[in-house]
Amino acid sequence: MNDGWPSPAWQAVDDAAAAGLPADLRPWITLSTSMTARLRASVRSQVRVELVRHGPGTLHGDERGCFEGAAAQGHVREVCLHGAGRPLLAARTVHVSARLAQAPGFAGLGTRPLGELLFGDGVQACWSRREFSRLAAPSPLWPLVQRFAAGPQSRCWARRSVFWLLGEPLLVTEIFLPPVPDFMPEEAHR
Repeated sequence: MNDGWPSPAWQAVDDAAAAGLPADLRPWITLSTSMTARLRASVRSQVRVELVRHGPGTLHGDERGCFEGAAAQGHVREVCLHGAGRPLLAARTVHVSARLAQAPGFAGLGTRPLGELLFGDGVQACWSRREFSRLAAPSPLWPLVQRFAAGPQSRCWARRSVFWLLGEPLLVTEIFLPPVPDFMPEEAHR
């Protein structure tokens, strides 16, 4: 990984930082299990994935620091998770690995949630870094927010994590579209 991590716009998720987050957001930012499963439990409905794009693309400047060599080009997947009749979360996944781009599980995700690949079969995905931010225009992620947010937004909370899949880094950014769903305690979906 590049020494440019973390980006000035992003803050590492740790106990001290989490304590300063709004109470309704804190459990979402610090969640260590599947975001898709937690959304399903929270909204008590199916979660549908809308695929925006999946293929070769340009990495944002602050994403490049997450990969060796600061590659400008990579593979980009953007989606929106919908549930309970509204958009809940916009997500952007990027990597620079030819191996991941060709891996059947990742390349063929389509409208399946990435969480099924990262947390499927009871496996706890391995992540090495996690950050959060409060996004606003002119963030390069802002067009994704505007595409799905209900009504005009001035800021949105987001977190990003570097997961390891097939031994390769995969940067997953999750943007919480207001209003953030009520958090369900762990026991609620067992």
